[in-house]
Parts: sequence; structure tokens; C-alpha cells
Amino acid sequence: MKVTHGALTLTTLACILITPAMGARIDLLAIGQVDPSYSPISAFAQIEPSMSGTLVVSRSIHAGIFTRDELRRFVRIYMPRTFRDLLEYEYIVFDQPILSHFENLQIGWMYRALSEEGVGSLGFTQSGNAEMYEPWMNSGLQELFPHDQERFIAGGMDSIEPYSLEISDDRSLPPVIWPFEALGIEKVQPFGYTRALFKKEGATEWARATAIPAFAGLGFTSCPLLLSWEYGEGKSRIWATGDQFVSPMWGSWWGGDGQERFSLDIFVNIAWYACGWDIPSDPVIVHQLRNQFAEYKIRFGNLYALLDFIENFGASSRTLQGDISEIENLKAGVDDRYLSQEFDSAASSMQEVFTLITELESRAVEIKENALLWVYIVEWLSVTGVLVITGFLTWTLMVRRRLYRDIETTRSRTR
Repeated sequence: MKVTHGALTLTTLACILITPAMGARIDLLAIGQVDPSYSPISAFAQIEPSMSGTLVVSRSIHAGIFTRDELRRFVRIYMPRTFRDLLEYEYIVFDQPILSHFENLQIGWMYRALSEEGVGSLGFTQSGNAEMYEPWMNSGLQELFPHDQERFIAGGMDSIEPYSLEISDDRSLPPVIWPFEALGIEKVQPFGYTRALFKKEGATEWARATAIPAFAGLGFTSCPLLLSWEYGEGKSRIWATGDQFVSPMWGSWWGGDGQERFSLDIFVNIAWYACGWDIPSDPVIVHQLRNQFAEYKIRFGNLYALLDFIENFGASSRTLQGDISEIENLKAGVDDRYLSQEFDSAASSMQEVFTLITELESRAVEIKENALLWVYIVEWLSVTGVLVITGFLTWTLMVRRRLYRDIETTRSRTR
């Protein structure tokens, strides 16, 4: 990913999310405030083997500020060109998109995908900014989501408030979020920052934001945090959240406190459920695996940076290329087992991956040290040579004074 000065370039917005080597995956389309310089969605999908997708930045207020023309250009380049192309995505994430940057035809495609074709979705759309909510409310898309945005706008409560998490005690619900209660997730204070979210009739409440005294003026101090329902002919599983993606619940743009919120796990579980996938019954081993995937991404990236460093000094890394291919093939096998939900086997193979990476890192460091040794030798010889020459000239000219000649005295001629 190429990010410059906190903003993203056009190359950043392409299909940059990781695609598994083999096996099934969820193709997601992320629309709105999804600039990778602050949105965690791109990072989630780069770590998670079951996801790949495209970012369509159509609002930018936190980091790289783009003009309307630039945002429309992003939409024009990265938005699917036909309805059939749109249906290649099983899951759409909306993060406060400004729909005035889209053509009516494109908005109609999104409406049909969610209302007729069974495409899953997750949305954070609460905003008191008319530039965002007016085209959203006029698009018809708000009808498809399980939260009452009209009531939110009428309440005029646009503040974002800290809250405590309360998970629904309904154990008949699929294990999207409730297994994390036993892992102490409700003890994290504050869990995040939410806007008021109002439940429509027929929606399912999965978690609630509580202890929000700032909402007392609206007549309540708690509100839903995660809602879902099935909508339309295709039974699309559509989700809404009151917590935006720059909040600690999802990411670290507003700073981190080091407390585990299982953000990636919840995000992926929602996507899996929305797309009809089975949710893992053991969240611990899956969480550990995802942490290992994140570590793999970092270490492998550092390894490639080290190899580039080596080659810049004229050393060859060809002896390591075969091992890199072996590691990549082994990781692809891990991804396949993970996608088949063979989590124990995937975890075991992941240890083999890290063993090979550690060996390769040691060999790469050895090659680097050998390459730098010659640099140090050349530098030492250069410095020593200059010192010898300087010493010789100083001794010759200033001590022995071999080139020194006495000044002869000339007598003036008398007339």
C-alpha cells in the first residue's frame, strides 16, 4: 500500500486487499470514509484470508482531504461498471458515504443488490451533516437498514459519546459476538464512541451501548449498538452499527489503550454471518490465528524490506528466493485449512511457517552483515588512507620541513 503524507494516492485505492491463494473468500465493497490512512477496513481484509475487495473512497474528513472532483474520480474508477459486476461482491460496507458523488444508476444497483439479490451489508450512516444524510435519505437505501435514521436526524443529537458494552444474553443467536463476553470484552471501558442508534420494528439487537448520560436529554441513557435483520426477496442480512470505524471499537485512529476489543473477530464474524457462513464456535483459537496472520504480514513485509536493503548494497538474495516460495506455499496451505475451518491444523502449520521465517531472517541478517562488512572495510581503508596521507604530508611539511628553504637576504646597492 502506498500512502503519502497521511493521504492515499490513486494506486492505494485499487484492489489492494489480500486475496487467498485458493479456496472461497468474501469479496467486499467498502464505500465512504474508507481511506486506508485511518479506516481499519483495508487492514482487516489484508490480514483475514477469507476477504478481498475494493475501496471506493467517497468521503474524506479525517486525513487526506480530497476535492469533490477527486472523490468523484475515485467513484468513477473503482465503482463496479455494471450491475453484474456489482453482484460479484457478496458484502458491502457503508461508512457515511456521500451519495451525491454517485450516479443514480449506481445507487439503484446498490438498492437492488441489497433488496433483491441477497447481498449482505454493514453500515454506519448516522450523521448530522446534511451533505451526507440528505442524499442518503433520498436514495431509498435507508429503507433497507434496521435502524431508524429519520428519528436520529429529527432528534438533532449528532454527538459521539463514550459507552459501556452490553452483549445480548439471547444465546439462541448465532455466536457472532456473545462468545466474547466470557473473554471479558464487556470490562473494556470505554468500549468505544457511539451515536444514537434507533431500532426498527423486526430488527435483532446483538449488543447495546450503555452508560451514556449525554443522551439523557433524548429520554434514554442507552441505545442499540449492533442491529441486524433479513430484508427482501433474497433475505439479505443487513447490519447497522452506531460506532463509526475510526472509534476504538473498530480501529485505532482515535488512539489505542491496549485493551483487547476483538475488533477484527467481530468484523469478520458479522461478514461471515451476513454471507451465510458458519461462525466458529471457539473464538479463542480463531483469534489467535488471526493474530498470527497479522504477525506474518508484518514479519514478511520486514523480510522483503531487508532483502531490498541487501540488494541495494550489491549482495545477492537469490539463495533465499526458494525459501520464500516455500513459506508462501505453506502459508497458502494454512489459508486453505483456515477457510475449511480446520483451525487446529491451520494453527499447527502456522508454527511451521514462523519457524521457517525465523531461519530465513537469520540467514538474511547474515548476508546483510557480510555485505556491510565490505562496506565497513572500504570505509576503513578510505579513512585510514586519508589519515596516512595527511600524516605523511604533515610530518614532511611541518616537522621535517623537507621543502623548507631559508629566505636569502639581499643587500641594497649603494650608489
